[in-house]
Amino acid sequence: MVGLVAGLALKVVVLSGGGDPKANYNSHLVHVQGVVDALDAAGVPRTDIALFWADGQSDAPDRAVVHEDDSVPGDWVIEGTPLGTLTASGPALVNTTVADLRDLRPMPARRKHLQAWLRQVGPTLGAGDTLAVIVTDHGEADPAGGRDTRIVLWDERWSKAQLVEDLKVVSEDARVLLWMSQCFSGGFADIALQRRNTCGAFSANADQVAYGCFPELAGRQDIGHFVRLLEGVRAFGALAPASDQAMLTDDTPDTPHLSRDLFLSDALGEAADRRGVTFDAVIDEGLVRAPADAPERALARQIALTYGLGALETSAQVSERLSEIDDLLHAADTYSDLWQPALDQARAWATRDLKVEVQRNVSTAARRALRAAFVKQVSERVVAEPPFERALLAVHGRFDDVAQATAALEVQSAATRRVGDLLARAAAPFALDVRARAQLEALKTCEDAPLLPRAPSSGPPRIAAFPALEVSAARVVGARPGFYGVRYDEVQKPGKASPADAPAELPRGAVRVDAVTDSSPAAAAGLRQGDLVVAVDDQPLDRPGRYRETAFLSTPGQVRQIDLFRGRERLRVSLTAGEYPLAPRPVVDGERLPPLPLTPLEAPLPTIGQGAPVVLLYWATWCGPCKRSLPRLQDWAHKQGAQVIAITDESAGAVRTFLGRFGRFPFPIALDRGDARALLGVEGVPRFMWVDGAGVVVRSGSGFDGQRLPIE
Repeated sequence: MVGLVAGLALKVVVLSGGGDPKANYNSHLVHVQGVVDALDAAGVPRTDIALFWADGQSDAPDRAVVHEDDSVPGDWVIEGTPLGTLTASGPALVNTTVADLRDLRPMPARRKHLQAWLRQVGPTLGAGDTLAVIVTDHGEADPAGGRDTRIVLWDERWSKAQLVEDLKVVSEDARVLLWMSQCFSGGFADIALQRRNTCGAFSANADQVAYGCFPELAGRQDIGHFVRLLEGVRAFGALAPASDQAMLTDDTPDTPHLSRDLFLSDALGEAADRRGVTFDAVIDEGLVRAPADAPERALARQIALTYGLGALETSAQVSERLSEIDDLLHAADTYSDLWQPALDQARAWATRDLKVEVQRNVSTAARRALRAAFVKQVSERVVAEPPFERALLAVHGRFDDVAQATAALEVQSAATRRVGDLLARAAAPFALDVRARAQLEALKTCEDAPLLPRAPSSGPPRIAAFPALEVSAARVVGARPGFYGVRYDEVQKPGKASPADAPAELPRGAVRVDAVTDSSPAAAAGLRQGDLVVAVDDQPLDRPGRYRETAFLSTPGQVRQIDLFRGRERLRVSLTAGEYPLAPRPVVDGERLPPLPLTPLEAPLPTIGQGAPVVLLYWATWCGPCKRSLPRLQDWAHKQGAQVIAITDESAGAVRTFLGRFGRFPFPIALDRGDARALLGVEGVPRFMWVDGAGVVVRSGSGFDGQRLPIE
C-alpha cells in the first residue's frame, strides 16, 4: 500500500468491541462510520483497513439503539417511580449489517482475531511504515489500580500488557500510532515508554472515565473525544495538533492528552523528587525561563478563557483552581445526595395509589403515550394541591441546580487539567535533563507524524461557551439545604403512640425526634429526644417528607415555629434555621494536607510538613488487617526515612485497654478529635497516607493484603 509518502505503508486497525449487545452503543457505529469516511477520503485502500466490530458478521443483535426520543415534557415528576420505570422505553437491540459499516466486512472484536491479523500484517511493516490502532469503545480500569487498563472487546478484555505482547510481531522500526477514546485509555499512553516509535492520543487518564458513548439516534451526535479528535485529524493530518484542538473543543469532562503528557508527568515528578521540591515548583521554575508567547501557553490561556477558569499562568495556580473545583464538587455531591431522597419522597407522594401494568412487548409509541397520560394525571394532581406543588417545584429546582452545576464543574475541572498539561509542556525544555529532553523529542516526532493528508481549512473550530467558574459556584452555594439539627423517625401510622391529649390521629408526616445534634439550631430551640413534631409554621406535617422539606427549604436565619407534643404537653418553640453542615472534602494525592485535629495519646506526635516525610495510619483496635500491617509498615517507613502516626477515633480508655493486651505499639498514637477521618477519606480501615516533607500527599490507599501496603 502507498501511504502519505511514496513507498511507505499505512495499515489501520479500527476497533469497536462493545462488550455485549446492551452496552454496544449506537455512538460506536457513528464513530466507525466517521473514521472510515475519513480514511476513504484520504485514499486509504479498503484492503489496508481492518475493522474489528462486536460480533463480526453475525446476524444476531449486537447494538443498542434508541430510535426516538421517548421523553415527555414534565416527565421528571414520575422519574424513579414505578410509573416512570414501567413506561420508559429502553434501547432496542439491533443487528449491525455490513452496509451499516460502510460495506467493510468486519472481524469479531476478539483478541485471537486481532492476534491473527497482527501476525499476518506485522512482519510486512518496516522502517517508516505506520500501523494506526483506532479504538472507539468502552474501557476498564486496572484492577490493581495501576496503568494496566483494558479495552473492552466482545465479551472479553484486552489489557495494555497483552497489547504490548501482541505488538511484538511488529518491528520497532515501524511507527505505531494509538488513537484511543475509551474509558481509562490513558493507561495505554506509557506503551510509548516501553516500545520504540510508539505514541498516541488518549481521551482520559488511567483512572478516569471517558464521555461520548450513547445509544440515541436523535439529538447531538458530535460529543466526546473521538469526534473531536477525528475533526482534528481531518484538519491537520496528525495526532498531536488534533489532540491540541480537542483540548480546546471537547466540552465534556474528557482530558485529551498525548503520550508526551504522561512522560512529562513522570519525568517532572522524578525531577521534583531529586531536587526535594514540589511538582508545581519544578514546572513554575521552568515557566520563568519559557517564552511568554510559547504556543503551549497561548493554547492554555485560550482554554482557561473559553471555560471560564480565570487566569491560570502557573502550575501552582492550576493546583489551586483544581482544589477549589474539587471543593465545589464535594459540596455539590453532598447536596445532591441530600436533595435526592427529598425529591424521591415527594414524587412518591405525587404518584401514590397510581398503578400501571405494561406488556413486555408493547411498542415504543404505546409506552410513550402511556407515559404522557400518567404525566398529565400526576401533574393535574400536583396542581390541585398548591402547597405541595410549591414544595415539589422548589425541591426539584434545587436538585436540578446542583446537577447542572456539577456538569459544568466536571468540564471545568477537566479543562483545568488540560491547562496543567500544556504548562508542563512549555516548562519541560527548561526543567528536564538532556536525556529526558531527547526522549521528549522522540515522542513529539512520533506524535507529529502524518497519519492522513491535511484537509482544506473549514474555518476555526467550534468552541463551547461556558459560564465563569463563579457562576457554577453560586449555583452550588444557592442549593445548600437548610438545617435544623435533629435525627428523627417518621410516624408510620397516624395515631401511633400518640400522647393521651394529642389529636385522635396525628398528621401523616409527623416525626419523632430521635436525637438532637449538639450546638445545632434545634438544640438552641430546646428540642429534645422523644418530642413529637406535628406542624411547622402552622402547617400540619400532612404527608411523608414534609418535615425534611421545611428544613431543607429554610434559608439561614429564617425563624420557624415548631409545634410539638412533649409527653402530654403541646408546645410551640421558635427555631432559627442554619445551613446544612458540610463535612471536609477528603484530601487527594498531590494536595497539601491541612492541619489535622489530633490529640496525642501519650508520646508527642511527629510534625507534618516540616521537612520529614510522615505516614499516617488510620486504624482501629478491633481491626485485624491493621495489626497485621504494622511490621510491614514499620520496615517500609524506615526505608523511606518516614515517621508514622497511628490515628484512631476510639476513646483513650479503649485504646489503653487494648494496649494492655497488645503490648508495645510501634508508633505514636493520635486520637481523632475532629474531622481527620473525613479529611483522610477513611471509609474502611486500615487507611494509609504517605505525606512528603512539604505536607503534600504522595500516595494513599486502604486495606492490607498481607504482603504489600497500598502506598508502596
